[in-house]
Amino acid sequence: MRMLSMRRVLSRPSTFSSSRISLLARSANRGFHGSPIVAQGLKILFCGSDAFSVQSLKTLIELKNATQNESIESIDVLVKHEKPSGRGLMAQRVNPVQVLAREYSLPYHEVERNAFNSWNLPGPTDLIVAVSFGLFIPKNLIEQSRYGGLNVHPSFLPRGAAPVQHALVNGDPTTGVVVQTLDVEKFDNGRILAKSDPIPIRIDKTAYPDPRLYDNLLQTLGEEGGKLLAAVIKDGLYDPAKYASLDITTGETPKFASKLPTKASLIRFGEMAAWQAFRLGLVFNNLYCFRVKLKRTSDGVIPTQPARVIVGPVRMPTSREFDRYLSKAPVDLQWVHIPTEKSTGHTKGKHSQDPGDLALQVSDGNWVVVKYLTVEGKKMRDAKSWADNVDPKDVRLVTNVTAVPEEGKNN
Repeated sequence: MRMLSMRRVLSRPSTFSSSRISLLARSANRGFHGSPIVAQGLKILFCGSDAFSVQSLKTLIELKNATQNESIESIDVLVKHEKPSGRGLMAQRVNPVQVLAREYSLPYHEVERNAFNSWNLPGPTDLIVAVSFGLFIPKNLIEQSRYGGLNVHPSFLPRGAAPVQHALVNGDPTTGVVVQTLDVEKFDNGRILAKSDPIPIRIDKTAYPDPRLYDNLLQTLGEEGGKLLAAVIKDGLYDPAKYASLDITTGETPKFASKLPTKASLIRFGEMAAWQAFRLGLVFNNLYCFRVKLKRTSDGVIPTQPARVIVGPVRMPTSREFDRYLSKAPVDLQWVHIPTEKSTGHTKGKHSQDPGDLALQVSDGNWVVVKYLTVEGKKMRDAKSWADNVDPKDVRLVTNVTAVPEEGKNN
């Protein structure tokens, strides 16, 4: 893992493109409490941690440079202290917000999670902007800031740390971005100052997804969020006197969107529908289960030699594949080879050198298609070659390695 460079680069100007996003409410007076905005630029404390938040920081830098400090006088950056991780605690995650702050010679600060409540603002602060920061901004900091704070949120406000993950898992056709005020009591409970148009989530279920699907969607949302944030600042809507009369809603039912742990990508044989497995694959790129070898004794079947198995990428079968290979498959059949044909978009009517794919029956009649399979401790191989070298009578893919597979059932 690469380490952060200590090189500092002089600030450089950048052309700022004004946002096309229409705010639902704009004020003709662009000043601070009646004063023209040009009279005093904002002193901003920016709090962020990831690729989504870095887009908002870029936009603030561009706005500051484009308006020659009239809209924004200064930007301080606050990041969470990253603890060393990995083998020997020798690796440290690269925080893209910190990298950008160094590149533009912005003052930046680090804070420990357990010390944040006692942390002090670096100086007089007009506005706190928190974007995917991961820590709750303490009440005392918000109240010390002249205009409180803003948050750029990558959804139409499902509450929680992972709204983009949940948009993919839920199969939402669209998502969006809002700018809200920072609430002193709860996450994602502020007044909405502006929202984007719905942003479509386009997915071909029968094609293997781009492994960067999640990152690309987050990039798009980050760019839209940056435009929205710039429009709010240019219109002075961070000022309570300006937004007091705003009444913007998203039309979404509040719901909690907690971060999905890796264990959520476990294939739950016998319980999971095919669409559920596919959508989890969009978030995690791969799914996992366990392989056991069956030992038959006078006392019954005993699962032995369990090993973790990673499968993916994951797609849904085409209607042709389902009709031709899967529709009449017995419920106790766990996998079926799907040859590469014209219907899968690889060749023109003939089988190619591509070995094809493997369809997995995750529950009765529910099939997903995978390309590769990796057994713990072994190299990744195409799923077809793995299946060719095991006897389905002696090997099962299971959710729980302690459960004894029942004959005629997926477990």
